[in-house]
Parts: sequence; structure tokens; C-alpha cells
Amino acid sequence: NLHAFPKLQTLTVDNNHISVLPTSLKTENPVLTTLSAMNQTITLKQKVIVSDLVLDNEVKNFGQITTAKSISNKGTYQNNQIKWLFEDIKSVNAVDYQFSEPVQEATIQGTFSGKVTQPIKASKVPVISADAEMNYPKNETVSEAAFFKDISASVTDDATLTSDFESVVDFAKAGTYEVTLNAVNEDGVKATSVTVLVHIAKSPAPVITADKEITYTKNAEVSITEYLAAIHAKTNDGSPIESDFATAVNWGTAGDYTVTLRSTNEDGVEAIPVEVTVHIAKSPAPVITADKEITYAKNAEVSITEYLAAIHAKTSDGSSIEADLDTAVTWGTVGGYTVTLRSTNEDGVEAIPVEVTVHIAKSPAPVITADKEITYAKNAEVSITEFLAAIHAKTSDGSPIESDFATAVIWSTAGDYTVTLKSTNEDGVEAIPVEVKVHIVEPLAPTISNVTFDVDDVQTTESLEAGELISEPLSPTKEGYTFIGWYDSKTGGNKWDFTTDKMPAYNIILYAQFSKDTNKAEAAGGDKPSTPSSIKVSPTGQSESGNLENRSNIKLPATGDDNATVLLVGFGLLMLGLFIRLTQKKRAK
Repeated sequence: NLHAFPKLQTLTVDNNHISVLPTSLKTENPVLTTLSAMNQTITLKQKVIVSDLVLDNEVKNFGQITTAKSISNKGTYQNNQIKWLFEDIKSVNAVDYQFSEPVQEATIQGTFSGKVTQPIKASKVPVISADAEMNYPKNETVSEAAFFKDISASVTDDATLTSDFESVVDFAKAGTYEVTLNAVNEDGVKATSVTVLVHIAKSPAPVITADKEITYTKNAEVSITEYLAAIHAKTNDGSPIESDFATAVNWGTAGDYTVTLRSTNEDGVEAIPVEVTVHIAKSPAPVITADKEITYAKNAEVSITEYLAAIHAKTSDGSSIEADLDTAVTWGTVGGYTVTLRSTNEDGVEAIPVEVTVHIAKSPAPVITADKEITYAKNAEVSITEFLAAIHAKTSDGSPIESDFATAVIWSTAGDYTVTLKSTNEDGVEAIPVEVKVHIVEPLAPTISNVTFDVDDVQTTESLEAGELISEPLSPTKEGYTFIGWYDSKTGGNKWDFTTDKMPAYNIILYAQFSKDTNKAEAAGGDKPSTPSSIKVSPTGQSESGNLENRSNIKLPATGDDNATVLLVGFGLLMLGLFIRLTQKKRAK
């Protein structure tokens, strides 16, 4: 603790064991000017040597390495290291070197000197010898000592031999392990490590045993575990068994399938594969159930699907059912027919056929409908067809109707007669007869009515019996217009059909209607009034004399003529109409 003496100027530390003059000495004793540190003796810790000795010079003089001098046993000094050859020192117990130099501080005078002694002991490096590798079976129990013996391990110089055998080698797992052998002699000198390869052999391949075949029903649900148990599959060493069971077998299709069993032990050694035949049996024959018989109306339209549903036909496994319904049954003929039901499952196994009786029933009796009565004039001539039509007689199924109309009615005698309508369908089933009253009455006096033909307010009239056909007059003409027919209204209305429409029992007016000729109106240079200045009425055909058309043209007066002229023209038209009518009647007779 020299820092306690800051005023110290002179310091003597000769004959001590100082190897380092610290640089802090100057700061702790700033006025120090003289330092004597001679004859230092420094003894280092003993070293065991087996080869050349190289010693670092660690003597320092205020931070600077001192220079080694007077090195014993032919030692050399270079780069702050002292080196002795093993041959020069193997027989001695120590080597040394000296140092002596001024204190390396400019403000301090003095000398730093001494001797460094390195005790030594010459020794030898142990040499390990052993076999390069060793093989053991898996799961063997081997001690380190037995291992050394097995590999013929030895070491020189009575060194102690050790290894990492017990920590490195796993006898439960096949593989190659590197075991390191080490040795140290009594001087602590270590031998060069030696590596020995220890091979732990793989377990032998497992042996698979199993039944040769097994049979399952189609669409069975079997797991791989259940399958292996069912075929008693196992290995001699307990290694797990794998198979292509899940992919090799098509459960939905009957047949024989080969399943391969495989096994690999924990060391990756594969067993010889074993094949097992899996038989997927065909599904049993379907069983058809259905009603024993069914009845349909004649000419019924029934599909095979509707038929099977109606007789509650089904199979035990859902297989489709076929039937000869279309060929076995004659729908238009009453009778009993045998229809055979058949079914084949998807494996081609056929069901026992089932027969069902189909009864085609007779058509029901027709139903006659007709008016309850009808009236005819005495001595009328009416056919049976006209009679049935007049009373709206018909049957529900279109069967023909017969009656005693021809014999039951006395046309020459007024009175009430009963006519019976009868009908029998094609199956001989008779309808309930229907009676119709036929009234024969004295004929009534004819009803006379007037028909008036109006041509732009110019009219002609004739009288007819009710029910007569009206004779069609000659078509009138109108300049700039085209005649389109006779109507029951001045505009619009219904066109009269002279071939079918008959005179009613009341007076009627038929109006001549025209359509304007567009082309003629345009050629005239503009619109014209709908009523022309004259109307020409002409027949459509020739009269008996052949010149009626030329004689019957009548021209109406133009706008502005006096009333006398109009009356004269009207009278002339009336006479013309009567003449035409009389001519047509004569022609008709």
C-alpha cells in the first residue's frame, strides 16, 4: 500500500519476488525518484512436459516486457517467449532465465533484476489402441468394461482409459454410433482420442401370418382393424400391419379381391408381403311382394309406374321391378289377364316371378239424356235422326241410341205419344230407358211479316211467311262505292245470310251498306259526300227475258230537285222492286 506514502522519494525492494513494476507506482508516489528492485526470485508453477517447452515472459518493467537473459539448458528467446527443446530438458527438474535492466520510468533512478525459475517434469503422451468398429445385436446389454474388452482397447504409460460408450450408444435403436476413447496418465497428460464405430444391428424382418381368404356380404361396413382381426393377421415381433384393404376392395360390386398385407419393423426392415383373398358375395335374390289382383275400367290408360304403385309392388332390396303389363293386357277387351312381375338385382340374381291378375271391367251402363218432350205439326215428316237431334238426345259414353219413334207416333192423329229411348254399350250393358213425350198438334195458320230493303233511305217492302228464306234482291250500285251486303242495322249490325237466315214472325228492315272506293275518290281530286247525287240499282243476274239489267236501272234525283220528282222516282223504285220480287217467285216455282 505505497499510496499511503505520497511523499516517498526512495524505495528499496531488493531480494523479493516481484515480477511486475506497476505503472501506478508513479501516480501513487509522485515524488519517488529512486527505486532499487534487484535480485528478485520468481518461481512458477510446475509444468509437465511431453514435448518442447514454450514459456511466455511475463516480467514487466513499468508496462514493458523485460528481456530474458542467461537462459538455461540452451533455451532461446524470441517475441517475448522462451523456448526449450524437449531433448535438452527431459532430464532436468527445472529451467530458468534472468533479467536485469534500469527502471523504465524517466523520473526514477534504479535497477530491476532477478531470476525466473520454471519447475518441470518430463512425461509421455499415453497411446490408445483399439479395434476401429464393433457390431452388437439390438437390445443387447453391454458394459463399458466389456466393450473395452470386445474392441481390445489398451493404453500405454499406465494411463486411465475412459469413453462415452454408455451415454452415446442406444442399444434399443439400430444404427451406427461413434464412441470416443480417452486416456490420462498420472501426470495429467491426455492421450489422443480414438473413435470406435459401434454398429447396432437392425431387427430381423417381421413375419406376417394370416388366413388365406375371407368372405363378406356386399356393402358391408368393415374397418381395417376389424378386417385384420377377422383374418387373424399378426407379426412375429409385434410390428404393425398395413394393407390396401380400403382401396383394393369394391364393396358395392360382388367379386374376388386381393388384399396385400405389409409390415415394417421399427428399424425399417420390411416383411415379405402376404396376400389375402377377399370374397364379396352376391346379394341374395330380391323378394317381390304385390297385391294378388287389381281391377281397371276398360280402355283405362295406366303406365307401368302407376300399375306397380297401385298393386303395392316392391322388392326386399329395392331392386327395380319389370312387368309385361303392356303386352299381357288388352285394355279394350273385358276379361282377366295375368301380368308377371320380375326383378333382377345388380348382381344379376333373379327373383322368383310373381303373377298378378288384372281384371278389365265392363264399361258402366251409358246414361241417356234428352229433352222431356217435343211438339210436331200433324203429318210432319221427321226422321229418327232429326227427332234425336231435336230433343238433344245423347249418351254419356257415345253409345248409339235406339227408339220406337217410328212405331210409337201416329203422325196423322193429333195427340200425345210416348217414345222410349234405349242404348246398349259395346260390352252389352244397357242404359236405363228414357221416355220422351211427342205432342202431335193441328198446324197453325201461317204468320205473315214484312221485310223492307233500305237503300240510302229508299225502301221497298215485301211480305213473307215466318220461317221462309228471304230471296236476296239484286245488289244495288252506288257511284264511288262498293256494295258489301244487307245488314239488320244502318251501320254495323249483323250481315243477313240469305241461304240460312229465315223470316222471323215480325217485321224487319235490311239496310244496304257500301264501302268507299279509295282510288276513285283520289282520282276525283278530293273528298266527296257519302250520299251520291244518284243511285243505280241493278240485279246481279239476267231476268227471264235477258234484258232485265238494262230495264231496271233507276237514277235518283240529284240534290236540289223538287219534291214531285223525288216522289216520282220513289214510286218507280217501288214498282221495280215488286217486279223483281214477282219474277224471282215465278222462277222459284
